[in-house]
Order: sequence, then structure tokens, then C-alpha cells
Amino acid sequence: MRILLCVKLCGWFLTLDRITIHSFGLGLTHKPDTMIELSTRTKATYTYVKDWMMLRECMAGCVGSLQSLSHQNAKVKLKLPEGSPARFVKISGALHISKRASGREAEASLGDLRFGDKKGG
Repeated sequence: MRILLCVKLCGWFLTLDRITIHSFGLGLTHKPDTMIELSTRTKATYTYVKDWMMLRECMAGCVGSLQSLSHQNAKVKLKLPEGSPARFVKISGALHISKRASGREAEASLGDLRFGDKKGG
């Protein structure tokens, strides 16, 4: 799946394809709506920075989380062995699940994984 997003910025239209945009809102007077939408649509983070003295720490947290990313858009395909009477009834902990009508095959989208992440119930 490809993400295509057009952003109007200062009269220019930018087309973003598979790019994450992390945004930082500084102080009480900024308007976060656009930054939150931009970060959400590009599967990134928006960070509110209460005071400029905290900006360095917030930037370090963002860069640190990027360094700990181990897999992007991870998917797991599940298939039961031939002859098994078992069926997949419920799968939880995934962003999206698709299951064949037979209940013998399924695919779970886990999204981005970071080192140490645990998914599931």
C-alpha cells in the first residue's frame, strides 16, 4: 500500500510518498492541528514541547525511537499444517487481520516494530 499525501505549504504543493514527517509544537500559542494531521498521515509522531529548554530532550527522544526501529510494516502470514483440524477463530494484537473463509490461513499486519516490542494479548 502506498501513501500519497499532498500538502500545501506557503502556496507550494508537496507530494509525499512513503516519507514520515515528525513534527514538534513549541509553546502554548502554536496551532497543532496541521502538524498532528501531517504526522498522523505519514505514520510519524507529533511532540508537544512546552518550553524551548525541553526541545533538545524531545528531539533526542524522537531520534532515539527512530534508531530502535527494527522492522517497518511487518506482516505475519499464518497457515495451519495439512490435516490439522484446527481453525483460526480470533487473532488479536494486530493493526489489521485478514482471514480466509476456511479459517486455515490468515495474515496479520503488525505495523512498525521496535527492538523489545511485544505484540498480542
